Amino acid sequence: MIRSFPRITPYIAIAFAIACSDATTEPDPSNAGGSGASGGTSSGGNGAGGSGGSGAGGSGAGGSGAGGSGAGTAGDGGSAGSAGVGGTGGSSGAGALFFEDFSGLTGEYAQGDQFGDSSDSLSQWTVIATAGVVRVALASTEGITAPSGGHVFHFAPPTANYGASRIDRCAVFDPTKPLHYSYSVYPGVAEVTDDLRVRINPTFYTSLEACQSDLDNAASDNRLSGDFANQDMDVRLFTAGANPDAWYLATETTHGDVEGAMVHPVSAFPEGATVVRFSLRSRDDVYDSDPTRRLYLSGVLVTQPED
Repeated sequence: MIRSFPRITPYIAIAFAIACSDATTEPDPSNAGGSGASGGTSSGGNGAGGSGGSGAGGSGAGGSGAGGSGAGTAGDGGSAGSAGVGGTGGSSGAGALFFEDFSGLTGEYAQGDQFGDSSDSLSQWTVIATAGVVRVALASTEGITAPSGGHVFHFAPPTANYGASRIDRCAVFDPTKPLHYSYSVYPGVAEVTDDLRVRINPTFYTSLEACQSDLDNAASDNRLSGDFANQDMDVRLFTAGANPDAWYLATETTHGDVEGAMVHPVSAFPEGATVVRFSLRSRDDVYDSDPTRRLYLSGVLVTQPED
């Protein structure tokens, strides 16, 4: 049965890049914290050449964008203009527990493998279950673009069972603020149906050590219990409105235990919770009929927005 949490408007961090030059290029809104725009080019008249434009990189969720640069061309009989100012890269956004675009993680990971960054407040990803491998690749090598960072991941092969295709990680959070979840998904299919699905399943712990122990053992022995301590947040892609061969930013559920925004309000946290175990899962119920199908994921964001 679907429970309706108190409605909380989700925080969606989407970065924009604005290039201030002779010609303005509209940024790709799906690129959170993208690369800085290159400096513009301008020609002088019969004197000195004009200066290059300046480009600022987007700020917001994720993105490690490189700054752009560009020098003005020489005017007729004049000198070349100065170089444009490089853009700044995107930031992780206020209140972000983590933003994962899988950059630098190219490879194949089997069940039980751990990969990605970690710190004293964040664990690596653990492959809890897969029918084959978790494949992280440059989007360009898969013949697609990425929403940010240039990398994507998918389960190879996918399965018709959420529990058989999942990666989990643990993150310390502030139990006095709600948790907001989002991710980008790309259905590499000719037609989107509700056979394509993604689930997130946040559960809660008293410490990073207790959560990590369960990851290491593919268990859930240490997690806290409570009415809202083990809630499935499901997105079925046709119902959600996703399109074939295009990125879809998921911020609301279509099915599962939570209705609407993918948010855990403070009232839903079990007593003593200071760590969330974020479980990301996908399924394709008809993959066996067409092995060319793909379901890519990237841009995974967990935040606690500032007031």
